[in-house]
Amino acid sequence: MYIKNYLTLLVLLLMCMSSNSVSTLEEIVPHVKKINSISTISSDINLDEIATNNRIIFLGELTHDDYVSDTLSLELIKTLHEKYNFNILIEEMGLRMGNVTERDTAEDVIKSLYKQNLIFLELGEYDILNYYQASRKSKNPLILAGIDLSYDSGVTTGLKQFVMHNINNSTPILESKELAFITSFYKKTLFSKPKHVKQNKRVERFVLYCKTLATQLQLSQSKDVAQQQYWIQELENMSSYVSWMWYHEKTKIHQDFDIRDEQMARNLLWYIHKVYPTEKIIVRVSNYHLARYLNTIENNARLRPNTKVCLDLAKDSIKDNYFSIAFTHYFTPTIGKEKPIDYIPIADETSLEAILHAHNYNYAFLNMKELKAKNINTTFNSYLLLRTSCKADWASVYDGIIYIDKEKINFNYELNVVPYPRRKT
Repeated sequence: MYIKNYLTLLVLLLMCMSSNSVSTLEEIVPHVKKINSISTISSDINLDEIATNNRIIFLGELTHDDYVSDTLSLELIKTLHEKYNFNILIEEMGLRMGNVTERDTAEDVIKSLYKQNLIFLELGEYDILNYYQASRKSKNPLILAGIDLSYDSGVTTGLKQFVMHNINNSTPILESKELAFITSFYKKTLFSKPKHVKQNKRVERFVLYCKTLATQLQLSQSKDVAQQQYWIQELENMSSYVSWMWYHEKTKIHQDFDIRDEQMARNLLWYIHKVYPTEKIIVRVSNYHLARYLNTIENNARLRPNTKVCLDLAKDSIKDNYFSIAFTHYFTPTIGKEKPIDYIPIADETSLEAILHAHNYNYAFLNMKELKAKNINTTFNSYLLLRTSCKADWASVYDGIIYIDKEKINFNYELNVVPYPRRKT
């Protein structure tokens, strides 16, 4: 009897919780801003107010294989760059992309990205790179930069050249086995268990080597201060890259994500405060790296609740001078073991995505800051971070949300591509 009553009470409680979520969202719907088309997105979301009041605009991605989000992002990037002088675009790719010289072309960047084997080069990303390339020939070029951990052979080649020209008696430093170690490490990051102890010592030694070399560069009297500071930052990035990959392959523990996001935050703040201290900046990374207060999100075990990610770590330093926009869809990606990404309708009928779908929105925008200022409840279920629904006060996580209904959009008309383009292999 008690068990039966308990189960009944539990069911009623769950129904009540779901009802509350729907009720909250129905209260929000009148405040949703309809995006009429991709070409009108900037005016539809009142980008003028956002761009005028913030120095840094963060654009999220639900997945890295998403042409529709890329296309919407490109429209925002164009407007921010051409109308509001946001001249720096920081992407979720290697730090070296921030060291592109005048001799480099967009093709050089693409080749480097291929070497890094990054998922940056999805179909929509080509459009962004093409825009970047075209802008470099204009009077107001867009500068491309990266904040993520990565490595390619060009890093050690450039480092050798700079050290040889700027540190006296640098030969003993460069004759060490450390640069050869990171090259071999990059090519083969998997480790067999018997070698764990030995490799761990090599990783520790390499981290110390990077710190020592960075200190010597700091003390050097280089005439090219910008390049000097870049290589000091790159040494820190290389050190974190090795530690990150080591933890990831050795233990699969969450610490590897701590290392990655901590370094991404340091790289981001380096750009904001030292490299481009007065420039307006666009930062485009996944929704996950933009999330604040992961520990407040319910059903978040897969989100590593004790972890602080990139923007959460950086937000105090950049204060209120930024606006973050996450993207979400009515369709959510599912990855099979033997097939590429597929898309299925979301399952939670009480979620933000389901409610906006029911109200026949193709594209929509929620300004979470405005909702919060109006004392509207912003706690509801959403797929903004996972392939399962999570409950959170989303205004504390993101400043804005762009919604895309992949079921309703006529892809061939809107984008002139087939639905859900696959990555070319």
